[in-house]
Amino acid sequence: MFAKTPKDLGHETRCVRNVTDVDDDILRKARELGVHYLDLAAKETNRFNEDMSALEMIPCWSEPRATSAIAEIRKFVAKLLEKGDAYEVEGFVYFDISKSVDFGAMCG
Repeated sequence: MFAKTPKDLGHETRCVRNVTDVDDDILRKARELGVHYLDLAAKETNRFNEDMSALEMIPCWSEPRATSAIAEIRKFVAKLLEKGDAYEVEGFVYFDISKSVDFGAMCG
């Protein structure tokens, strides 16, 4: 809907939608089903795209996958840890919101 109205008014639009093709839930469900997590992610992404098509949604111009950015994400997290802007607890990394003066500014 957000892309369709400007397009109907003659504006050029580009929809970009992130596809989370790896996370704890996908890994857990893939193990449960005995399938590779990327196969499960591809199946669910296809189902989602079929639903969007049935709803006559404008196809996205780009759909970057989370797995395509893992190296960059790891580097970014390492920088946050190095700068003290994040901390690790039992193998999980958390962002330290007290280090960001404008954290939550967009929330109002």
